[in-house]
Amino acid sequence: MTRIRLVHLPGGWQPGQGGSFFVMLYFNLRERNAITGYDYQLSGFCKAAGQGLRCVPEWEAGSWQIERGPNGTLDIRNAGIWVNPNPYDAEEIADNAARIPAKPDDGTWRLSPARDKCQIE
Repeated sequence: MTRIRLVHLPGGWQPGQGGSFFVMLYFNLRERNAITGYDYQLSGFCKAAGQGLRCVPEWEAGSWQIERGPNGTLDIRNAGIWVNPNPYDAEEIADNAARIPAKPDDGTWRLSPARDKCQIE
């Protein structure tokens, strides 16, 4: 994994049934020459579970946990996910989706807070 962005649009998504809310994860799985853009995406609905949030897509694409890390960071704990090419609008796993197993290198990702105003690309 080379780059991940977590996006939650609080103004655009109201809490859903059972107190869940929608988030998007964007991924680059390899080095890129361009600074902007992401190769893959995965969205899901998250709700409180244990010390964090458990997030699950609307289709069978795995799950992940979001927990607080040190100094304002967030830890994403991968429970084995599938990511679709970005953009991909269907709520199913695409033919050319990528599987990211929860192996040591991709078991947990630490995300730092955004340094400036975020924009969805």
